[in-house]
Amino acid sequence: MALPSTVSSPSFKSTPPYLSAFNPKPLHLPATYRSINRRSCKLLSFRCSSSSFSEKHHNANPPKSDDLVELPLFPLPLVLFPGATIPLQIFEFRYRVMMQTLLQSDLRFGVVYSDAVSGSAAGIGCVGEIVKHERLVDDRFFLICKGQERFRVTDLVRTKPYLVAKVTWLEDRPSGSEEESVPDSVLVFRRKYI
Repeated sequence: MALPSTVSSPSFKSTPPYLSAFNPKPLHLPATYRSINRRSCKLLSFRCSSSSFSEKHHNANPPKSDDLVELPLFPLPLVLFPGATIPLQIFEFRYRVMMQTLLQSDLRFGVVYSDAVSGSAAGIGCVGEIVKHERLVDDRFFLICKGQERFRVTDLVRTKPYLVAKVTWLEDRPSGSEEESVPDSVLVFRRKYI
């Protein structure tokens, strides 16, 4: 999916070798997103304040795959998986604005993989939920985010001050029992000879 030419992917001085082998379906980001600094993606060691997460932010009804939802996006040169946690340092103005908005509302944003070299982003991402945060004196943020459900970007809503897209939820298929994954002919053979 192509994004408007006014938004680009983050540019970084070097791309880690593990990212160069990953080639997601591109979602082109316009040029204004080239200014993300590598510091926003470093794994940091820091002490976070107590979690600001409260039960009011939890959805009692999980999202359905056909729901179309607007979600703020944060393109990063990493992939967030459901259940994984990542630390982030937020220092760029547009993302500080996004964090201030999120801390007053839902605490959830979309993380999409963005390739610094090609300027493209993946069309599938993962929701990151802020579980701990610390706001610094200079308005930077230290965050701990946990991956939640996966989503597919269907359309861009706006690009300023930060990306907001319409997304649809992707359902993970349950892995079923071991016998369900084995073809019937193998099961018949097993029952006959064992």
